[in-house]
Amino acid sequence: MPNATFGGSLTRELLVGALHSTELPLWVVPLLAVGFWVLLCTLFAWMAGHMALLARFPPVDEALRERFHFASGYMRLVGFGNVLFVGIGPRGLHLAPNALYRPLLFRGVPCIPWRELTCIRPHADGLRGWFWGSKFEIHSLNLRFTLYGNPGRSVEAVLQSFSRLTAASESNPWRERSG
Repeated sequence: MPNATFGGSLTRELLVGALHSTELPLWVVPLLAVGFWVLLCTLFAWMAGHMALLARFPPVDEALRERFHFASGYMRLVGFGNVLFVGIGPRGLHLAPNALYRPLLFRGVPCIPWRELTCIRPHADGLRGWFWGSKFEIHSLNLRFTLYGNPGRSVEAVLQSFSRLTAASESNPWRERSG
């Protein structure tokens, strides 16, 4: 009695036949891969706060003093290893995932004004500095992010010079002083 066991070969034949009868066209596989990539990028951007940044701080077209195309850091709970774009400009910090990792419908790079940023934890020296980056907060969104290495140090330096110049006088920190 071959079919006496639960499930027997009849069930197996039906399942195998059902799986082989639904063939997907070959062009569907790349379409599904691209759709999955767009979905993942949008989900990570939403979790990291990129969409909230774009809603609050629109992109600004300005000449940047420094650019870091493959920076590493964390935004909220999302780790961006070598996929962040960090730009330092006169009006503010330009921060977003690289073009390949930005969501399809939210493509801009927000410009966060310097007055909105605070350095919570400066980059440490020594062994601790190797693992900990510079941590910043955007007051209006209550969003915290970490930048590792030179991008974090550069943002710290601008914030320090901006706060010193703002305390001394309400002038622009990017204007050259003649003396």
